[in-house]
Amino acid sequence: MPKRKREFWYISEIRPSLGRVDIVVTVIRIQSLKKFFRGDEIHRVAEVLVGDKTGVIVLVVWDDLIDKIKEKETYIIRNLRPRIYRNQMRVICTKDSTIEVAPFRIPLREVNIATRIE
Repeated sequence: MPKRKREFWYISEIRPSLGRVDIVVTVIRIQSLKKFFRGDEIHRVAEVLVGDKTGVIVLVVWDDLIDKIKEKETYIIRNLRPRIYRNQMRVICTKDSTIEVAPFRIPLREVNIATRIE
């Protein structure tokens, strides 16, 4: 029987070697939003702290996807790339990534915020 691809990953299971991952997370805080020029175009990038019951991670979101995110909401985010940047695990949205509001909520009290020390 062929091995079935896993649909969603918990944050504690994400590793840089995984390739693309899909996650269900609650947005804790939008940490930074920056604008910059690349050629003649203006681009935006945001770092968003997201979490689930196993931990928290920084989500890097680009351009139009930023407008889809609000704090304290739960989202299904697909086609993310796990990467390490400055000794910190992150998941990065790519041009193929999608963000949709989850049909359920993960309350902030159920998010394991204690796994990240700022």
